[in-house]
Amino acid sequence: MLEPEASVSRRLLVIGANEYVLRSAQGLPLEIVLLTSVDRLDRAASALASVSVIGKSLNDPAIVRIASQLHGHEPFDGLVSFTEDGLEIAAMIRERLGLHGTPPLVTAVLRDKGRMREILGDSPLSAQWRLIQDAEDAECFLSELDGPAVIKPLRGSGSKAVVAVDQSNSETQIANILATANGPVLMEERVFGRELSIETMSYAGSHHVLLVVDKDMGDSFRPKGHVAPAELDDEARCRVTTAVCDFLDLVGLRDGPAHTEVVLTDTGVKVIESHDRPAGGWVTELIRLCTGIDMYEVALAAASGLVRWPRRGVSEQAHVGALVYFGAEPGVIESISGVGDALSDQHVHGVLFDKDVGDIHMNLEDEERVGGVLASGSTSSEARNTALAAVQRLRVHVRD
Repeated sequence: MLEPEASVSRRLLVIGANEYVLRSAQGLPLEIVLLTSVDRLDRAASALASVSVIGKSLNDPAIVRIASQLHGHEPFDGLVSFTEDGLEIAAMIRERLGLHGTPPLVTAVLRDKGRMREILGDSPLSAQWRLIQDAEDAECFLSELDGPAVIKPLRGSGSKAVVAVDQSNSETQIANILATANGPVLMEERVFGRELSIETMSYAGSHHVLLVVDKDMGDSFRPKGHVAPAELDDEARCRVTTAVCDFLDLVGLRDGPAHTEVVLTDTGVKVIESHDRPAGGWVTELIRLCTGIDMYEVALAAASGLVRWPRRGVSEQAHVGALVYFGAEPGVIESISGVGDALSDQHVHGVLFDKDVGDIHMNLEDEERVGGVLASGSTSSEARNTALAAVQRLRVHVRD
């Protein structure tokens, strides 16, 4: 449990949060006002907020007006969003209301991979890249690279719609991608090495690395799971953490959480993408297991001015943890069994669900998962094997 430095209750506007996020605020002296939308309505989350206001969508301009009216009636001490489509609107409202936090320009840069690359310029942190308008652009860039490349949307997260191309298969793939894209796409050299994510919390320009996570990529761009802390020697860990802190300085992020994905190559650290929010995919539970830190709790506390960094009052733990995802055949989920068996191992700390009974599971291009298993061990291999064994005990029953 975090021990706040301020004892006076604070009033915090949170945009688009779910129940999982808001439960992290339960031990804090916070009055939460939740501003969400019809398409994101979470009744359990609404029950955890003092006031819940519903808009048409998080992109509805009316949300700015509603937030301004609420602030005028009773001022907020802070404003935050941790959902991808709420980050920019939250930054814009914060600036309009004169509240402290990441400015709109920084959030916009992190959400647009092309703008992020422009900011990096000729920094060694950046891979070679180009904005692609048509097939001719793509073929020209590929010939310059003399190697494989990756095409991805300018905006997006979770490695969705990321496609590998090379000289042998580029023509058809590029034509298909450009035919469905609304504007230019990003093409960059495909870098090979150790894929890591670095979870940080910043305050007044001072960046604190909470955890370095090793991504289990399998044979796709979507992780099959994660282990942490990543097994790196001191020199490699220093290179990675220094590179990420330098990157956050370059893009101008000074406050709040960040989730930054990098590849540690033979020639250095390359930044793939970054977001001014905690990681998704239950990685925050892995952070909690490995460090004792509830990242949402400290981010909510920092946004409202309750606590400063370096952190205080957070218990220190030294677990080695693994998070392994599991899926199912496409269809409607009818039942999920074996959870009790999975949790019977004392080293299994949770079975976490993205889908529930009655939900439709698409399993398209490996972009959807049903959930994940969180486990610990004396080594990363032991933790991962424990999680894999627990996954084998689970049964997700679907119907067409």
